[in-house]
Amino acid sequence: ARVLEPVFRRAALQQKLANVLEVQLAAAHGADCVPMLYELASLREALGHKTQSLAFRIRALMFDPENVDNRNALERIATDLGAFDELVSAYDEVLTKNVSDTLVDELNRKRAAIYQHQLMRLDLALQAWEAVDRQHPTDSHVLGSLAELYLSTSSFRKLAETIDRQIALDNDVSSQIERLWALAEVAESMLADKGLAARCCADILARKPDDLAAMKESDRLLTSMERWADLTDILIREIDFAENEGRTDEALGLRVRLSNLKLTRLDDARGALTLLQEVLRQRSAHVGAVGALESMARSDNPMKGEAAALLAPVFAHEGDHLKMVQMLEAQVDTESDAAKRATLLRQISDVYENQMDNPEMAFVFAARALRDCPDDVPSLELAERLAIEAAADDALVDLLKEVAERSADSAAAARLYRTLAKLETRAANSEGALEAWKKVVDRQPSDADAMEAVSRILVEQGKSRELVDLIKRRLTLEEDTSLRVKLFAELAALQEESQDDREAAATSLRRLLELEPENLEALRRLGHLNEEAERWTELADILARQLKLAQGDEKSNVLLQLAQLLELRLNDRRSAVDLYAELLEKDPQNPGALDRIEAVTVREPHNQHAATIYMAALRSAGDETRLIRAIEARANHSTESKERQSLFAELAQLQRRHNEPELAYLATYRAF
Repeated sequence: ARVLEPVFRRAALQQKLANVLEVQLAAAHGADCVPMLYELASLREALGHKTQSLAFRIRALMFDPENVDNRNALERIATDLGAFDELVSAYDEVLTKNVSDTLVDELNRKRAAIYQHQLMRLDLALQAWEAVDRQHPTDSHVLGSLAELYLSTSSFRKLAETIDRQIALDNDVSSQIERLWALAEVAESMLADKGLAARCCADILARKPDDLAAMKESDRLLTSMERWADLTDILIREIDFAENEGRTDEALGLRVRLSNLKLTRLDDARGALTLLQEVLRQRSAHVGAVGALESMARSDNPMKGEAAALLAPVFAHEGDHLKMVQMLEAQVDTESDAAKRATLLRQISDVYENQMDNPEMAFVFAARALRDCPDDVPSLELAERLAIEAAADDALVDLLKEVAERSADSAAAARLYRTLAKLETRAANSEGALEAWKKVVDRQPSDADAMEAVSRILVEQGKSRELVDLIKRRLTLEEDTSLRVKLFAELAALQEESQDDREAAATSLRRLLELEPENLEALRRLGHLNEEAERWTELADILARQLKLAQGDEKSNVLLQLAQLLELRLNDRRSAVDLYAELLEKDPQNPGALDRIEAVTVREPHNQHAATIYMAALRSAGDETRLIRAIEARANHSTESKERQSLFAELAQLQRRHNEPELAYLATYRAF
């Protein structure tokens, strides 16, 4: 190949020259092959073999990535062939090598453009552009490409951030405003971020204060977001703009709207009134201003008195009772002291009741007095009396529900709720009465009557859970020991019988017994619960305490129960036998004790103590048939000769009395 190379060069035989160069290339190593790769790439391209030329250019790129001419030729050939996948793969491989930052930036840009425009791989294009952006955050071209891609991929949040960055880099005000409108559109339509859209409008106005479109858009956005303070500033801008443009009607309408905003949203009645005064100064019959003032005059707003004064030409006053009422109302409207307002309202009520024979309206104003001053006792008494005359119990119920919540004084609130409870009871509304009595208890936890009323209704309604909660609450407040004992007893009964919560019932009974340790009924109930729950140790303690308190047959029954518990559950047979002995000593015929001591002797035939007690009981009871069996059993298992001799001798006597001479002889024989 080396021999033929010059020959083919001189002869300009490009095809053959390319072939021999490829042979030599196969033997070349490392960077030595780079010139040969460049020549082969050019030869193959000249011969029309662009695919092979592309391959040689890519190989050369791996050895010499900084060669601009080679990269340009590579991109040109790749474009001709549409081999963008191969081109971008080559760039990806170069980026894994140790190349200059400049080349890294250039290749990332080219990769991004290829992914975006040729391969339509928008995700990879984004990755590449974002990599460039990290290195060049102020590059407007990069930001433009990113914005385009974010829009195409519906990455609206990133699109908004990118437009924001573009605005910060843009020095042209008109261009900034154009971008701000675009950002506002993205914010509202694509991100549902009205706050960002409103900020964009504010930024537009900061650049162009007389931009009416931005004012209107800000108005709409801020209204929908209920950002009333910011909306106030925009309305002031709109008013100034309209006045400067000579649009007086529009300016006056905006003032009325601003007054309504101040009144209803910003709690600025004084500011609202000032605006309306200005409107009336410019146009005394302005419909919007008059309507707004009428609304203010009819409301409970502190400025209603001044609003009424502005409307004085419209409201003429006469000297009859109705006008007297109106005058009193005007005083009410302008009076800031609640107690004085209540006095005025009661005077209006008195006029309606006694001068105009209208108990219904009298009740209305008595109700207003109570509404204005819920803690006022005369107003409550008047409203309660007039409710009967005006058949307005339902209205009074609604009123009491309303005002009681607003009462700052707990005693007054309790008084209101107590009246409400009585009304609900009178209306046979047990649920309403219950809720009212509960409110009384909330305000005055020590009110025993209210507690009893709540308990009574809860019992009637079968609301055991609420009754349990009430009793628990009463227990936290009650200090009297006897009442606490009673409450714990009620609580335990509810927990056991209505809620089937025996563990809670047991706990309540234990707390009762802490207060009154000798409460026999509580001990009985706790013992029953412990038996159900198989808490044998605690049951034994409870029975022992019952034993000290019980009398007569109950004491014997408790003693028997304790003995059986010790024997059968706690495996304390010695103690159990002693208790059986105590029982049998008092009543040798006690069937329970007799049967259990017999069972012990059968199960433990060598138990001399049990056998002795059992036989003694049988002797005392005169039960010779069972005594014979017991003596035989004991004698057969006794290891003491004296005891055996004595037992067999007794057995012989018993057999003779039963006309059993042979058995008597046998017993005598065995005795010796």
